[in-house]
Amino acid sequence: MTAIDTNQMIQFSITGTDGKSHQYVVPYMLAGDEGIEVSLWFLANMGSLATSLLPVVKGAIETWAPTGSVKDIMDKDLGELWGILSQGITAESLAGASKELRSALLSKEAKHILKALFRGVARDGVPMSDPVFAMAYRGNWFELYTAAWRIVAANGFFPSLGTLTNGPE
Repeated sequence: MTAIDTNQMIQFSITGTDGKSHQYVVPYMLAGDEGIEVSLWFLANMGSLATSLLPVVKGAIETWAPTGSVKDIMDKDLGELWGILSQGITAESLAGASKELRSALLSKEAKHILKALFRGVARDGVPMSDPVFAMAYRGNWFELYTAAWRIVAANGFFPSLGTLTNGPE
């Protein structure tokens, strides 16, 4: 049995709806076929969403993440993130973002992408394969979405805002 190299892992904990803290160990996604597929899905589907929310996100980053990194914002818990972003949301930006998010989440690839994000993940030391995955999040969807959010952020699927607006440094 090969020892796990924890330098190649992301570790975090999330409190589930059951009130228990769950420990996650997540391998960084390799840039192989599946990693590239996940990355391209985010680029293709989230580009439109990001465009519709760019003024809101830019304001939040300027206020709360002086380094200009989307990752700094994503490292916050979802409640704090909502508090930051909701300060600049308009009805128009929310309508546009809702349409784009709905389209991405209902795409035929979304379920595959979510499962790919959790490949190799252990929750409380137990690999998150079927049927463990399904049972862990039954009645606990918020933990699933929070874990997915943390996995996406830690894998760097979103570059710093400076990279997107100012070109290479």
